[in-house]
Amino acid sequence: MFCVLLTIGPPGEDFRPLEAYEATVLPLLADYGGERLVCLRHLDTGGETHLYAFPDEAAFNRYMADPARRRAAAPVDQAGITTRYQPVVML
Repeated sequence: MFCVLLTIGPPGEDFRPLEAYEATVLPLLADYGGERLVCLRHLDTGGETHLYAFPDEAAFNRYMADPARRRAAAPVDQAGITTRYQPVVML
């Protein structure tokens, strides 16, 4: 299993672009054997943290390269939302 921690930082408290993005990309996870395990919204409105699992790193890379996911990411980038993907290991 390949796990990835995603940290998301929207400017301010407007999560609408992120929620629209998720509506498009979360269904794509299954195509790559991926699953969102945890989704946490920070109480200080500083963003969200998600934990994803994929069968392996290659599956994650295929998901990231998916054309539909990449198209959906453009409005998120334009809204100034920062994202950081970090491989992690569950203990």
